[in-house]
Amino acid sequence: MDEPEPALRADALLHVGQLAAGVAHELRNPLAVIETSVFLLQEQVGDDPRAARQLRRITEQLRLAGAIVNDLLDTVRGRRAPPSPMATFDLARVVREAVAWVPRPPRLAIDLRLPDEPVVVPGDARRVRQVVINLVANAVQSLDGHDDSPGIAVALDTDEHAAHVSVRDHGPGISLELLPRLFEPFVTTRPQGTGLGLALSRQIARDHRGDLRAESVDPSEGGGARFTLTLPRHPGEGPDAP
Repeated sequence: MDEPEPALRADALLHVGQLAAGVAHELRNPLAVIETSVFLLQEQVGDDPRAARQLRRITEQLRLAGAIVNDLLDTVRGRRAPPSPMATFDLARVVREAVAWVPRPPRLAIDLRLPDEPVVVPGDARRVRQVVINLVANAVQSLDGHDDSPGIAVALDTDEHAAHVSVRDHGPGISLELLPRLFEPFVTTRPQGTGLGLALSRQIARDHRGDLRAESVDPSEGGGARFTLTLPRHPGEGPDAP
């Protein structure tokens, strides 16, 4: 299929971007209503620990949803603030939280490999968590209908200068035609997808002076896709640190 002319494509992206900004703006109202309802429910549950725990989870997800809306609006408007150079966080903890937050079928196993020691990186923990959540959620969705899949592998590895989070699934993989455009806004393989998640995720990675890459895994190695988030380590935290 022929690609549209650059001017037509730019015009389409502009209009879809305006639509995305409008949708993000409108989402703020129902999110605010849900947040108010959760606050009122917290006064009703009393000492019920299970109910209190679920309300805390809803509150966490509301904050995440609100932050994603803000990120989307900032991206469309070209107003992304760089992360504070002074802020640091433990990437291992963020990856563990992200995997726990992604809903998945009980039968779907996730092999999570994390180092024993903290992996300190500079940046915004909330935004990086959003990237890992998006990658794991995409992997879960790619396995929909693959009941015989060995599951998903999530690993955090480090070298002297960087940390690498890999998310590998055993789904259908990524076509060679799509791979070069996978991180463009509004490019998606799913009928119900928006094509914004990976574009926003790569931008967050690059805002942190890192990157996000994708590859199809060779069928001889089990097939599927692997996404790798690379972030620079905090100075003084590498293996050669004093």
